Amino acid sequence: MAPLDAAELRRFCISLPKVELHAHLTGSISRDTLHATWATAKDKDPSLNMEDPNIALEQIWQTTSFFHMFTKYIYKLVNNEKAVRASTLDVLCAFEEDGVMHLELRTTPRAGPDMTKDRYVKTVLDAMSEFNARSKTMQTFLILSMDRRNTFEQAMEAVGLAIKYKNAGVVGIDLCGDYKVGDARILGPCFAKAKAAGLHVTIHFGETAHGYSELETLLSYGPERLGHVIYITPEVKQEIIRRKLGIEICMTTNVVGKHVKSFAEHHLKEWLEEECSIALCTDDVGVVESPSSNEFFLAGEHLCLSYERLWGIALGSIDRCFVEEDRKELLRKKLWDWKENVGSYWLASPPGSNHLQ
Repeated sequence: MAPLDAAELRRFCISLPKVELHAHLTGSISRDTLHATWATAKDKDPSLNMEDPNIALEQIWQTTSFFHMFTKYIYKLVNNEKAVRASTLDVLCAFEEDGVMHLELRTTPRAGPDMTKDRYVKTVLDAMSEFNARSKTMQTFLILSMDRRNTFEQAMEAVGLAIKYKNAGVVGIDLCGDYKVGDARILGPCFAKAKAAGLHVTIHFGETAHGYSELETLLSYGPERLGHVIYITPEVKQEIIRRKLGIEICMTTNVVGKHVKSFAEHHLKEWLEEECSIALCTDDVGVVESPSSNEFFLAGEHLCLSYERLWGIALGSIDRCFVEEDRKELLRKKLWDWKENVGSYWLASPPGSNHLQ
């Protein structure tokens, strides 16, 4: 089909009620929020030896790895309960303003000078609870991540916190971090404990070329969703298709991180041909400055997807949400209601049709 009008496509993607399943809390903090946090810290302690984030993050981005942006700067800046709470609320509001109706935010439990990992998780959950109580358009849930740099004990601690706060908004666990460090083979008991407690599992999978050796091990842990899925073997791809696993696609970070050559060549188009639910996701919107609506826009613009197809991706991603079926039904109803009313401006399909072009 011919490319859609860019301005209209942008309007559609912002208005479309969306599900966001891969966003990292720390990576989603906007540069404006980081700057405000830095300015407050600098006023409190003029001797603070940290550059303005607007300068520092650009330098780190250009000279070192993506992961160091967090360990060398953002973690050190957002390191107390007040900053964590304010940053979390700002992140949630930004996703809501972008038309997200269901957000599963993920974060690795971490401690600060006066903050334990437990307090960190509780602070994030308290901010989410506060937001959920007042929001009429978006509800949020939390996924706790194990970092590949973690020891077995630290990974198990993250699982323990996820279990502790399972009834307070934590819905699953994740494995993330630098593929060049750590050993994913030691984490089997961590995933087993989480699944036994009723937690869902998602895993960063084949995000870089360093991850080939662990693919089969990670699949053995029984994930329901996989993030990125760039560097995989044909055999692993067939196993993913056989299991009909959910795929969390992050177009911008894949291209910006130089793991995919261009948006037009993104592997999203290959996965759209398979029987796997696709979720278009942001990953680290504060770093790459591409919100959920822009990920839909990029897919539509560069892969020439129709409005109907983009709406269908949004609908299909609901199946992979880590929530109960009644919650999924509410999300589906909201998307259908939008299609029959607001979305009818763009969508030619008659009300009640779920045909995808």
